[in-house]
Amino acid sequence: MHPIHDVDVLLLLATALASKRRPAELAEIMAAADLLHGSIPLDVDMAAAFLRLSGQDLLAEAEGGFTLTPAALEFMAGVRHKRKAETPERLLAIRQELAGYAPKAEGVAIRLATERVSAAILAHRTARAETCWCPDPSPPWTRPGAPASGASSTADAARRLEAGRGQAAETGEGLTFQASLSRLKRLFETIVYQRPAGMEPDTRSRILDAAEMLLVQHGLDGTTLRMITTEAKANLAAVNYHFGSKEALIEAVFRRRLTWLNEQRIAALDAFEAEAKGAPLKPRRIVEAFFGVAIRMAANKNGGQTFMRLLGRTYTEPTDFVRSFLAEEYAEVIARFKAAFFKALPDVPQEEFLWRFHFMMGALSYAISGADALRLLGPIDDTDPEALYARLMSFLIGGLRAPLPDVVAKPAAKPATKPRAKRAA
Repeated sequence: MHPIHDVDVLLLLATALASKRRPAELAEIMAAADLLHGSIPLDVDMAAAFLRLSGQDLLAEAEGGFTLTPAALEFMAGVRHKRKAETPERLLAIRQELAGYAPKAEGVAIRLATERVSAAILAHRTARAETCWCPDPSPPWTRPGAPASGASSTADAARRLEAGRGQAAETGEGLTFQASLSRLKRLFETIVYQRPAGMEPDTRSRILDAAEMLLVQHGLDGTTLRMITTEAKANLAAVNYHFGSKEALIEAVFRRRLTWLNEQRIAALDAFEAEAKGAPLKPRRIVEAFFGVAIRMAANKNGGQTFMRLLGRTYTEPTDFVRSFLAEEYAEVIARFKAAFFKALPDVPQEEFLWRFHFMMGALSYAISGADALRLLGPIDDTDPEALYARLMSFLIGGLRAPLPDVVAKPAAKPATKPRAKRAA
C-alpha cells in the first residue's frame, strides 16, 4: 500500500480507539485524532484518507458510524502488543504494518463530503470549549470578578455559532457528543497512554511547551531547534516526527491556543448579538468580546500567560510565514468583528476605524507582554488582573470613541509597476 500517508495512519488508530465498543460517530473519530495527535488534519485530507482506507478494505460504515473491517482487525492485531506504548510508537507500528499490507478484496468506498468532515471537527471543538480543557471555565466575555449572564453561557454561545454556520445541524454530527466525548476520554486514558496521575507530559507536549517558552525569550529567529530539544529533553528526530520542520512546529505552538482564543471571541460575540436581537451592539460589548477574552487568557498562568506574551512579541517581530499564518487564522474572527464595529459605529469612517483597531491591538500586545518597561517609570503593582482589565478596557474604549482627527484621507497608492522593456527594432 504505497505511498503511506501520515493521515491514514492516524485515522486507523483513531478509528480503532473510538469504535472499540460500537461503530464510532464521525465527531468521535475527530476527537480521537485530536487526543492522539494534538491537532486534527484538514477536512479535505481526512475525507481523502477515508476514501483510501475504505478502498483498501480497512474502514467500513456500519450502524450509522464507522469501524474497522475484519481485514483491518486482523491487520491491527500486529500492533496490539504495543497498546501500552505512547502514541508515536503505535503510529510507527501501524505504518510498518501498512507498508506490508496487501488487500485481499476491494472495499466499499466511503466518500465523505468535506463539509461533513468539517462539521464533525466543529462539533468536537465546540464540545471541547465546554470542557475542562479551556483555560478558564467562567464565561470569558465577563469582566474578572463580575457575575456572568445566565443567558450567555459558553455552551449556548458555542451552539449558536454551530447553528449559525449550519454545518453540524445539517449533518446531525455531535448531537450526543458530550457523552461520547466522556466515553472516548476514558478509553484514551486507559487504553492508549496508561499513564498514572502526575506522569510527565508526552514528548509532543514537552516540545510545544519548550518552544513556546523559548520563543518568548529569544524570538522566532533567535530560537533554534537544538535549543528546543535540549529544553524538552527530546531529540531532533522527535521534532521531525511530530511536526516535520521548525516552521510547522511554530505553527503548532500558535494553533493549539490561538484556535481556542478565536473560538471564544466568536462565541462571546454571538452571545452579545443574540441578546441584541439584530440591533447594533454597544462598542464596549464588542471590545469586551475581542479584547476581554485575551486579557483573561493572559492572566492564566497554566500556559495562557506565556502564550499571550509570545503573541504580543510576534505582533512586533513577525516573519513572513508567521504573518501569513496569523492572517489566515484571524481571517474569520476579524471579518466578524469588523462587521460588528462598522454597524455599531456608523459615524466613524471605516479607514479610521481600521487605524484605531490597529492601535488597540498594539496597546493589548504591549500590556500583556509584561510591565518591565512600566517599572522604569517607578514602582508598580502588576499582579492584579482585574486592575489590568479595568485600566486597559477604559483606555481602549476611550480611544475608540475619541474625536475624529483632522486628517484628509488620501487615496490608496497603486502598486508600482515595472516599465516595459522596449522591443528591438
